[in-house]
Amino acid sequence: GPLSRAARLLGALPAAPARDAALIGLLDRLTGLRTPAAAQPRRLPATGRAVAFFAGCASRELLPGPQRRLLDLLSASGIDVTIPDRQTCCGALATHTGRPERAHAQQSVNVAALSVEAGGAGALLVEAAGCALELSGYPAPIAGAVTDVTVYLGDMPLPPLREVPLRVAYHDPCHARHGRGIVDEPRGLLHRIPGLEVLEPDEAEVCCGSGGAYALLHPELSEDMGLRKAGFMAQTGAELVLTSNPGCLGQISDALARIAPDLPVLPLTDLVWYAALSVTPIK
Repeated sequence: GPLSRAARLLGALPAAPARDAALIGLLDRLTGLRTPAAAQPRRLPATGRAVAFFAGCASRELLPGPQRRLLDLLSASGIDVTIPDRQTCCGALATHTGRPERAHAQQSVNVAALSVEAGGAGALLVEAAGCALELSGYPAPIAGAVTDVTVYLGDMPLPPLREVPLRVAYHDPCHARHGRGIVDEPRGLLHRIPGLEVLEPDEAEVCCGSGGAYALLHPELSEDMGLRKAGFMAQTGAELVLTSNPGCLGQISDALARIAPDLPVLPLTDLVWYAALSVTPIK
């Protein structure tokens, strides 16, 4: 499937330490840094801040490594994270594929599972931009609590971030940029990483062609859009492409495999996690 190359790149395979080692090895090669195998994020004291976390379907099942690293980063930042039980898919894919009854059923399950925790925490943190847009259409208190992970991370204290000498290009998921008006926040978060150069591709505002179920319903048009997007990413001279949605990650990764196979794609949060890793062993 479209996420297969991204999953292989991220090491979305059984053992968590192996996944982390694969990611660290990739980024060490790109940056020239040397990261101890046992490196962990430096940990801040508890802040008293709390969030509920929406795990989603694609992120949880296909890309468990990035999700676990995000949770690790939140914990290291002194945040108390609750993952509500019995949550299910947000309903976005069901909506996109013309199954409103299924989407409504999923929403009902999530309303029951998330309302108390989201209301109590004041923030429902969502990793995938597509899920964040779908959940923002839920009834209160869920809709008002939905917070994109790039927005939340940008507003909070993070563990000390080391210098990461790297040129990166960021792709805005349409669900975030056009659906929720999130443009500056991911870039602001990246600018907190010392040494990072953030490059802007042409047509940054244009969809990559994933578009929820668009890639399934209109595969030829989707493929053309993905190749065009990948071309603009490669033209920036970036050494790494970042994004914040599983569908975009898979789409751009698949397209780059054809035109620039040495240019990897990662979730933005994986790079922040890497920057937070201590380069000296933590006792």
